[in-house]
Amino acid sequence: MSFQIPFFPLPDAVLFPRTVLSLHIFEPRYRAMMDYVMAQDQKVFALAHLRDGYEELYFGAPPVFKVMTPARLLFADKLKDGRWNILIEGIARAQLLEEVQTEPFRMGRFDIIPDEIDPARRPETEALMFKLSEFAERAAEVVATEKRTLRNLVNTHQHPSIVCDVVASQLVADAYARQCILEERDVIRRLRLTSIQVQHLLNEHEAKESGTDVTSKD
Repeated sequence: MSFQIPFFPLPDAVLFPRTVLSLHIFEPRYRAMMDYVMAQDQKVFALAHLRDGYEELYFGAPPVFKVMTPARLLFADKLKDGRWNILIEGIARAQLLEEVQTEPFRMGRFDIIPDEIDPARRPETEALMFKLSEFAERAAEVVATEKRTLRNLVNTHQHPSIVCDVVASQLVADAYARQCILEERDVIRRLRLTSIQVQHLLNEHEAKESGTDVTSKD
């Protein structure tokens, strides 16, 4: 069943389900969005990633990626001048079916995107999850600034989809790569995409430590 909620477009932020993000809301239209959200029983809006070339249309309705993450408010502090400091948690992947409003803020109609997990490929799925966990453990030692947080999150969640989203949220920095992982419905392919990104991060770190150019073909 589809549902209708506001969405908040940003150029560089991609939120994953079951992960948290802090935001500062200062534009008048999104202050209005927050006032609307706070008046609802379910305090939910979606975080959208803006497509390239959004700059000229930024103050209108620039194009966004259609797969985004509805999020619930965990904390909201309205400042005296009307700005907000908030903390949100991703709920699930969702597909934007249509945009139903652009003023005073953007609103869309969405469907939840379920994970695609083949029960017959469970051993392969679990093997990929454990491999990704190993990569994340190594990255926590040499790259991540919040080592304990990453390690605890990975060890706490033993579902392949959750492990994948947590690792991608913590270790994949490139917004387009994050969006590609978010849009992948098949959990096996999602695990592989995330593993490639984390392995690349480790390779870059090791090359930097050894003084080797990671892009060199020699």
